[in-house]
Amino acid sequence: MNDEVWNFYKTFYSSQTVQQLLYRSYKRNHIEDKEKKSFDNCYSFIYYLEHAENFFKQSYHSPITIQPILSFYGLTQLLKAIILTVDPFYPASSTVLAHGVSTRKKKKQNYCFLKDEVKIQKNGLFSHLLQILFHMKHCPVDKISMKDLLIRIPELEESFFLHNKLNILIPLEKEKDDVFITNNMANQYHMSLKRLNEYLSHCNPSLELNEHHNQLYMKEKGTYWNQSPFLWNMKTNEWSLPHNRESLYYFPEILVHYLVLYNLSMIARYDTEWWYELNHHHDQLDLVFISEFLFLSNRKIPFLVMNYLKEYFI
Repeated sequence: MNDEVWNFYKTFYSSQTVQQLLYRSYKRNHIEDKEKKSFDNCYSFIYYLEHAENFFKQSYHSPITIQPILSFYGLTQLLKAIILTVDPFYPASSTVLAHGVSTRKKKKQNYCFLKDEVKIQKNGLFSHLLQILFHMKHCPVDKISMKDLLIRIPELEESFFLHNKLNILIPLEKEKDDVFITNNMANQYHMSLKRLNEYLSHCNPSLELNEHHNQLYMKEKGTYWNQSPFLWNMKTNEWSLPHNRESLYYFPEILVHYLVLYNLSMIARYDTEWWYELNHHHDQLDLVFISEFLFLSNRKIPFLVMNYLKEYFI
């Protein structure tokens, strides 16, 4: 999978091709000076992708202790590339260069990673992503815990159940190209099927949902980038929804990876003693979730961004 993904990115290692793609995008978005901006940005786009590939490939083969730093910067390079597809003026000011989130730098005694939180800032790359890529005026949460982020990653379902006896997903049924929700599933949210349809459509207006024969259908189109609050499992190719109604809000998965990797990269850089004790002593459950997340994130992030580029450009 990884080789296929990175081979796909090489499709864009042509300034002529990228310039044409950016030109079409800027024309579609009614950008002035689209010809000049597409030429100005084509090499930046290519170099962002190439830089991201180098970060991620180094992360694949590096010790877990430095993987968060490499993966986080690989992710930011990919995000900067796709921002250029819709924002030809990036970075328009220094305010968008900051990470846009913060975390407690000095960890408390008996620190637990799953209980740690990140706080969303008003300015920075993260808020710019919300607005430019996902048309969100503000984040649905001001701060969020690592646990609440990780339960939005369906591949971690087995670990949450094994270690915490926690059900984090409502699995959806699939038949051919249809993913559907039954009345019984809707009842778990204490909603009728009609109300759930309205709720999900309000969460993400781009979703195409149809109600038929007491079931709610979503056409599976191979689009995994922006189907939130639906969750896609890369390992099983199955869809689900968050188990808790409180988690049933619009928050694309790439944002989850950004926030968790940001926190882990800060820990790896500034809380070195706790970080190495965690990795050497194996006496905390945190390491199980962190190591599984890093393995998955290194593979799923490039795939999700590839999916965006395919959907947007091809």
